[in-house]
Amino acid sequence: MNKVCIFNNDGFSVLHFRKRLIQDLIISGYHVTVLVPKSKYDNELRSLGIDVVNIKMDRFINPISDLILLFRLYSFLRNESFDLIHNMTIKPNIYGGLIAKLVGIKRIVSLVPGAGFIFSDDADFFRKILQIVLIRLYRFSMRYTDKVWFQNSEDKKDFIDNKIINPSQAVVIVSSGVDIQKFSMSNLNQDEVDQWKYQLAIEDNHQIMMMVTARVIRSKGVCEFLKAARHFRSVDHAKKFILIAPTENNSFDGLKNEIQYTSKLGNFHHHSAFIDDIHNVIALADVMILPSYYREGVPRALLEALSLGKPIITTDHIGCRETVLDGQNGFLVKPRDSDDLICKIQKITETNSIIEKYGVSSRELAEEKFSDEEVSKAVIKELYNHKIL
Repeated sequence: MNKVCIFNNDGFSVLHFRKRLIQDLIISGYHVTVLVPKSKYDNELRSLGIDVVNIKMDRFINPISDLILLFRLYSFLRNESFDLIHNMTIKPNIYGGLIAKLVGIKRIVSLVPGAGFIFSDDADFFRKILQIVLIRLYRFSMRYTDKVWFQNSEDKKDFIDNKIINPSQAVVIVSSGVDIQKFSMSNLNQDEVDQWKYQLAIEDNHQIMMMVTARVIRSKGVCEFLKAARHFRSVDHAKKFILIAPTENNSFDGLKNEIQYTSKLGNFHHHSAFIDDIHNVIALADVMILPSYYREGVPRALLEALSLGKPIITTDHIGCRETVLDGQNGFLVKPRDSDDLICKIQKITETNSIIEKYGVSSRELAEEKFSDEEVSKAVIKELYNHKIL
């Protein structure tokens, strides 16, 4: 039996975004171990029939804790006999690739789920220094990686152009996929939907413009969303703007005052707590909006909204544009352009028939292009060199 280690920085992501891959690996005869920081999701992961081993890992760069991480990683991987390690996200990709090579793991594969700020043009001085460091670390570690999974072709091109990888290493599999059975309007808990409707102060006459993002940062398009909310407060009281976004002190990005001011206007609500299972919340949206200019892979919130049959408004930007057939299931807007966003919101909400038509197209797109079943098959075939039936 082949032994696989999945090395990730977050238990939530493994459970919610890699569950189908894990299940297919088990069916294919693999013994799976997940190496991940301790979290409340460990037992649920173990219930899938896998081993979960915890390793402490700081989210941000810290020379001392990162050195400790390297020693712990070396000790763990040296004492196991993994046939393959699948690293996911920046630190696992860099450190996991180096240590896996050092201990002699036969096959090393990686996932780059969006380039983030690595190739951002508007980074401040500190981030530019960090970009240089990360690119050099990536160059050094990725030379030992057999295959690198990118979720869009632009990230692949940037890694090749910056001489981080060779073209032969790159595989493009669009998105992580979405569970189209779970994220379906026929699979809702109506009691939970009603509770969220009450909690978010949604009334029957409201048209819900929803934005879901993991963090409150400018590059996710939060400012543009807030400007749209303020605009429609004066011209269309029926539109309600809901921002689902946990707040973190180190990523609030100076937006706290702007969010608080917009909240006082009455047509905007910010839910700042983390939501584990969000499909009963997205179900309340009439339109899903993500005006992001962050370097996304393919944003998870948009995949889930597609599967739930929601029209999409997002930016004509790397990763985001993958989810929209412009004028068929939604609209693409210019990055950092709140006027364009306002125009497209007005256009898509002119009649209920447009919302319904675009919603049907979104569901069809999810089924055709973003099913996690097909993504999992492609990953196992292209990265693991194993075909599942």
